[in-house]
Amino acid sequence: MNMLRAALAALLLATSSQAFSQAWPSRPVRIIVPYPPGGSTDLLVRSIQPKLADAIGQPVVVDNRAGGNGTIGSDLVARSAPDGHTLLIGTGATHGLTLFLSKSVPYDPIKDFTPISAAAEVPIVLAVSAAVTARNAKEFVEYSKANPGKLSFGSSGTGSPHHLAGELLKQVAGAEGHGRCPCGLPAYGKAGQGGQASGQGAETTGCRG
Repeated sequence: MNMLRAALAALLLATSSQAFSQAWPSRPVRIIVPYPPGGSTDLLVRSIQPKLADAIGQPVVVDNRAGGNGTIGSDLVARSAPDGHTLLIGTGATHGLTLFLSKSVPYDPIKDFTPISAAAEVPIVLAVSAAVTARNAKEFVEYSKANPGKLSFGSSGTGSPHHLAGELLKQVAGAEGHGRCPCGLPAYGKAGQGGQASGQGAETTGCRG
């Protein structure tokens, strides 16, 4: 559980090396969200955006740069000018899991970034389509074993915490199912509502359809 919580902890990061000068901010600040709009990481940033803008006296722009399980947006920030005007909302995936799952990560999660603040800790919950008769985790495992090869689970992407949580459930509990990875929380929410995904590992809340 602690590992899963750590994997979903969101961090506000800046490019390393003199991230904040005395004149900061001298222009609008851009926060890169390395995931699609509508997911918990995106909603978190948009919830703090207005007050952050008021606090620093400059506009704050939210820029979604999804792809590569968060590495595309993270690399954009790593390559940006180290002046504190381009920030990243990083996660355990962008700065932890990806390093172990990808042969080549285009940035160094330690050297290329300066941590500013922990932003949130997001749990993973299991939700199922209303077509699935299971109403708790034990019943879901039993249902999956009784229907081998018929179930699938949705996640935010291959190698994401949600994907790994689904695989862990299969391994530990002996549940049956294969992963489906629509890009982002809204996409796999729709997959659950439409019946394409029987179970989902969602951030904070799941979808029942």
